[in-house]
Amino acid sequence: MAIKGDPVVAYTIRIERSLLAKLKVIAERNRRSINNEFLFNIERIIAAYEKEHGPIVLPDDEKSE
Repeated sequence: MAIKGDPVVAYTIRIERSLLAKLKVIAERNRRSINNEFLFNIERIIAAYEKEHGPIVLPDDEKSE
């Protein structure tokens, strides 16, 4: 459970077994946990989006959730 003000929150996703299995292989090859591999790629996606479209500005109430 996240504590208010904690920048890390738990988020559950639904994913096909085959995609999760492939992500596990990639994570192992990169010596990362599945979670860290997932976060690494999400950060890359956001960086690429912001490079093309400019920074995403969050309202103050979303920055601390």
